Amino acid sequence: MWEKLNSFYHMVKATESTFHTLDSPSDFLRDVKESSHLFNGIADATMSHGIGWNFANLGRLLERADKTSRLLDVKYFTLLPDTTYVGSPTDDMQWADVLRSVSGFQSYRRRYHGITVERIIEFLVLDRRFPRAIHYCIPNACDSLNAISGTQTGSFQNQSERLMGQLRSELAYSQVDSVVATGLHEFIDSRQQRLSEFGAAIHEDFFAMRQPTSAFQTQLQRQQFDN
Repeated sequence: MWEKLNSFYHMVKATESTFHTLDSPSDFLRDVKESSHLFNGIADATMSHGIGWNFANLGRLLERADKTSRLLDVKYFTLLPDTTYVGSPTDDMQWADVLRSVSGFQSYRRRYHGITVERIIEFLVLDRRFPRAIHYCIPNACDSLNAISGTQTGSFQNQSERLMGQLRSELAYSQVDSVVATGLHEFIDSRQQRLSEFGAAIHEDFFAMRQPTSAFQTQLQRQQFDN
């Protein structure tokens, strides 16, 4: 893992000084994707799946859910030059590119025949089997969180687990018709805010530095309690 991460770092640093990269970024972006896949594959195949791996998996899944939601939101609002293009070949090509950007085009075509907005929303938001779908990421992130804290599925003992459990339940009972009726942007914006709140809760529950209580303060608190 360290060797792959180190070579990945040097590849990016070397590209930094190559000015034509931004003019034709395809090769560079392909190398980034392949390096990322290889690093994750090595981690999954060689690390003991204990607390360290579960923290890494938790972060990876939350990042995937967030980025998938942002790609959908960007396409929905900014890629088409005009609303008259909706349903046109240009629209279909751009939705296909969104699927390719999450490595999901082939998986989508195996499940659906034609490209429609509703089916793409269902696939990238509510599918339970595609690894970059939001509804795949959140339940699996919950499982890693429960493994870290030792909490049984369906219960919680901290704010992080409570927030994740709520989001998991909402996705489990969501349907694509209700997402479209509510508005894709509104639906995604709400979930992105929830993911942000969850990130803050993770920091507070597991990483925040708290002022340690001195032995004198502990003794004083006990005396006050006894009195």
